[in-house]
Amino acid sequence: MNILAWNVHGLAAPPAQHEFLRILRSTKATIAFAIDTKLNTEQLQKFQFKLPDKCLISNIHISGPWARIIALWDPLKVTLQNCAPIICMGDFNAVLNSHEKTGRAPALQACLAFPDFVSQSALTEVSCPDAKFTWTNNWRGHENVKSKIDGCFVSKEWVDDTELMVLLEVHPRSISDHNPILLCISKRRLTTWGRTPFRHFQYWQDMAGYRDQVMLAWTEDTRGCAMINLIQKLETTMDKLKIWCKGGANDLPHQIVELKSKIKLLQSLSESGHLEAIDEECNLKRGIANGRRWRNKIASISHDGWLLTEMPDIFTTCTDYFPGLLGTSHGTGNLSYSLAPGPIVSTEENADLLKPLTAVEIQWAVMDADRDSAPGPDGFGNSFFQRNWDTVQKAVAGAIRGFFDSERLVKSINKTHIILLPKEQGAMQVDKLQPISLCTSTMKFITRIMVQRMRPILNKNISKNQSTFLSGRCIQNSFLLSQEIVHILQNSKKQAAYVKIDLSKAYDRVNWGFLKAALCHLGFQDLWIQKVMTIVTLVRSALLINGKEGTWIQAYINSNQIKIPSMGAGPTSPFSMLYAEDIIFFIDGRLQNLRRLKVCLDEFFSCSGLVMNIAKSSVLSFNMNSQELS
Repeated sequence: MNILAWNVHGLAAPPAQHEFLRILRSTKATIAFAIDTKLNTEQLQKFQFKLPDKCLISNIHISGPWARIIALWDPLKVTLQNCAPIICMGDFNAVLNSHEKTGRAPALQACLAFPDFVSQSALTEVSCPDAKFTWTNNWRGHENVKSKIDGCFVSKEWVDDTELMVLLEVHPRSISDHNPILLCISKRRLTTWGRTPFRHFQYWQDMAGYRDQVMLAWTEDTRGCAMINLIQKLETTMDKLKIWCKGGANDLPHQIVELKSKIKLLQSLSESGHLEAIDEECNLKRGIANGRRWRNKIASISHDGWLLTEMPDIFTTCTDYFPGLLGTSHGTGNLSYSLAPGPIVSTEENADLLKPLTAVEIQWAVMDADRDSAPGPDGFGNSFFQRNWDTVQKAVAGAIRGFFDSERLVKSINKTHIILLPKEQGAMQVDKLQPISLCTSTMKFITRIMVQRMRPILNKNISKNQSTFLSGRCIQNSFLLSQEIVHILQNSKKQAAYVKIDLSKAYDRVNWGFLKAALCHLGFQDLWIQKVMTIVTLVRSALLINGKEGTWIQAYINSNQIKIPSMGAGPTSPFSMLYAEDIIFFIDGRLQNLRRLKVCLDEFFSCSGLVMNIAKSSVLSFNMNSQELS
């Protein structure tokens, strides 16, 4: 079923009527809303005769101050709360957020009242990522105003329905200053493709019989090294908990169904409005939670001009895209230019890094970890190990000691799930999805110990220009310093340039050989470097989309041999500041210095595998010739 909504100006005239009918036929809309604020009842009735059969037209329009328009939302809010399921779409003449309008500030009253109307009605927006705005005043230059005032909102019943797929399309403008919007509702073809991985729930830990199941699993005999022993015990625990949680008081889905039926029974028997008030509050909170799940759900992917809606096609597209970033195959890893001298790790510091592991370090790594951290592929989060530490301590400590003694990892431990979160609401392109890696808790404990040992030497060995991810450094300092330098250069007559470089997916694209070369350059011993490279190069990953697991893929291992030449520095080195994935250069405006910077950046990108994001990078010149700068 397709539902069309369009604010058409001049619908009484034949050209507008013909265009509306053309769009109606091309979109195959089952239901259509034609909106024209200047059409009277007589003109509406005349236009109705030109429409297909079974077409109903109604007219609601309020003009004047915003207070009168907002007054319409209160009775509408009550109507929406008493009806289900709901689709509310059309021209709302209001925006949810200030960034949905450019050229002029949105009306303050509407900007505050409209989000309240949507949230209190427990509605969720269905957005279209391909269209940022749906209306324009068609003026040119600085007078041009654009906004997203046409939209579609649905109730929780549409969000919870797993058999239906709801998509919004924004069609190009023609004779009107509004875009036609089309809501496409189709039945999703159910598929068993993809495995649903096991997940340990924290609420199990407070139920009767849980502790007995865990102790029973960890007392069974296992064979193999310490890491294999840990994996086997976790698998045994998983099998026992799967059987234990099914049926009875431990079956959460069954409990939810029973509680919902009891709530409906109480509502039917209640004569007061108390339960209705409680139910209204619950609906609001459930709408917020379902809205978050709706925004993170990947229902379709736009790729090479095709709209992919089936899960096998979505998995294939994402699996082909993201492995090219893992590892990585980009860059040569060969540092062919001279490196500036700097502090290196001393013999004593290397000795501290490689000293024998203590029980205190292991217990700190486990007990001080975030208990609510998302679990990895094995399904066991940090809270499982913390609540059952007296039972699992020996096996976990043995596996961690096994890595630090041998620099080897069992494949099942070094596995990650990669979940894809939309960078913006309604994102449909693959590059608009942010990959988040979920590793096993055992790997978290190992890396926490390694980071804790490296922490004392990081401030000394990492340039002070790097202002993030280090204790005692604050990214705001770089912001303030950048603003001050720009202000000074604007008020001076000196030629200078401000160059901002945005690195595209810096943590995914970095070349493993470049990382190894950097560690060698900083003076880390080979045993410590081997531990680091074992963790980053031997990881296996699988995409986790909408709770379904894809095929396992191996990160790319770059085997280039790295040679670090002699180091040196020149007096014309530019001043730079580094953020998370951004680098800012302030450089003397002479042409030869700009050319040197370009050569250095090209060489850096070539060996590191990193790529500059042209769209997010910029150059700002001060007292310079624009032709020379280009």
